[in-house]
Amino acid sequence: MRLIHIISSALFMLVMAKCKTYTEPDLQPANDPIFMVNGNINGNQLDFMADGNHFVQSSFGIDSLNITYYEAAMTSCIECSPRFALRWRASEAENPEIITTLQHNEPEYRYATSYDTLEFYDVKLQAVPYETVDNYTWIINGESYSGSEVNLSFPRDDDFTRFPLQLEVTYSNGCNASIADTIYLPNHGCDCNISVRMLDSITYEYTAVTAATSAVEYDWEFESGAKASSRKVIYPFNTIPEDGVEIISAKTKVGDCRASNIYNQYFNTSTNTCAINFDSEISTRTELVPGGLSIDLGEIEIEYTDMEGNLYRSMLVQQSTNSFFKVSSIEEYIDPYISSDMRSIKVQATFDCLLSNGTETIRIQDGKLILPLGLGAD
Repeated sequence: MRLIHIISSALFMLVMAKCKTYTEPDLQPANDPIFMVNGNINGNQLDFMADGNHFVQSSFGIDSLNITYYEAAMTSCIECSPRFALRWRASEAENPEIITTLQHNEPEYRYATSYDTLEFYDVKLQAVPYETVDNYTWIINGESYSGSEVNLSFPRDDDFTRFPLQLEVTYSNGCNASIADTIYLPNHGCDCNISVRMLDSITYEYTAVTAATSAVEYDWEFESGAKASSRKVIYPFNTIPEDGVEIISAKTKVGDCRASNIYNQYFNTSTNTCAINFDSEISTRTELVPGGLSIDLGEIEIEYTDMEGNLYRSMLVQQSTNSFFKVSSIEEYIDPYISSDMRSIKVQATFDCLLSNGTETIRIQDGKLILPLGLGAD
């Protein structure tokens, strides 16, 4: 019977334990953490420890964009080098308190400038002469250029879709030739070029090469008077022009979009024959260009000052894909040596990032930190 009584008592206690009301634990702020920063910089070990050899500081303020930022720093002595600093910007324009900001526990690194992606058209113009040329003169969009080849670059802009061109050459035999045309950029929508293939000594195939592939209207005009409205034209020159040059024009239309191109068909029939053509090649190039400084809420900066006083900042260099900042824990911290009203947050994190002093770039790898952030943020 005693055994039964003991078992019954145990079951009663177990049932009572299961029914016990849960009480939220009373977590007290950490009063005396060991603050530290370590990692390695280009193979050299970085070790800061708040053990009497390094001082830790935390603060908060308002920057020029009217955004609250919270800061933690460790130095070998007050106002001395080396120094490590972490600056964390508020996560909302309304400047929330630091605990709200830190809930964004994988922030991006802040940059001094943002970058915009712009597209450019690189245009290569190459003269196609028939004899030795003494002089080339290009007039392109009102500007003068020389040489057989000209390279231009234009930002991709819907308001700028074409530009006029004139090429004049002086051949060694004394004759002067010229061609005037318009270059249509790809964003024009229906740009037109002429492709030429010789079938025999007097018969040529001309093809209009357009950006559009359907609903294109073609209009060919030959100096001799012939006309055509197909994409390809096979033209036998039964009669060679007296000056040895046939000027050919191809015009295209796609809806309300019109384009054209000129080609000089050259026949080497006499020493007086004089003509010039050119080829154009247009490619698209993407480039990152500095933009304006963004509000970049919830982002961080890391700074390191070496023994020589050289200041390296994460915001001066674009971070690589393997850069990161990950928060492992946060808790309230009350400095026991200052008024209890002055509160901070103890942050533990791992990180990896690039830093620059404007000319040289270094990397902090395997970084770890425990720091009080934002003294007096409440």
